[in-house]
Amino acid sequence: MATNTVRWTVKRTLGTERIERRSRPYRLVQGEIHPMARNGQTVRVRAGTAWLTFEGFDFVLGQGQEMELAPGREPALITCVVSRALVYELVPTA
Repeated sequence: MATNTVRWTVKRTLGTERIERRSRPYRLVQGEIHPMARNGQTVRVRAGTAWLTFEGFDFVLGQGQEMELAPGREPALITCVVSRALVYELVPTA
C-alpha cells in the first residue's frame, strides 16, 4: 500500500499569502484499486481518468477535476478506467 507524505505550498498573489496543504501524488495503472478513508479530503485528478465509488454512487473524473469526499464510515475506492496511468492527489480540507 502506498505511503503518503504531506507538503506545504505557499502561494503568493498580489501581496496575500495562502498556505495550501498538499499530499504527494499517487499513481495507479489499469487494474489497481486504492481504498481511501473518507475524512473530508478532496481527490484531485492530475492525469488520466479516475473511477471513484462510495455510498453506492459512481463518479468519473478526468484530468483537472476534483471531488470532495464527505466524511463517512465506508471507504471510497478509486481506480484507473483507461490504459493510461492515473495520477491523483488527496488534499486535506482545512
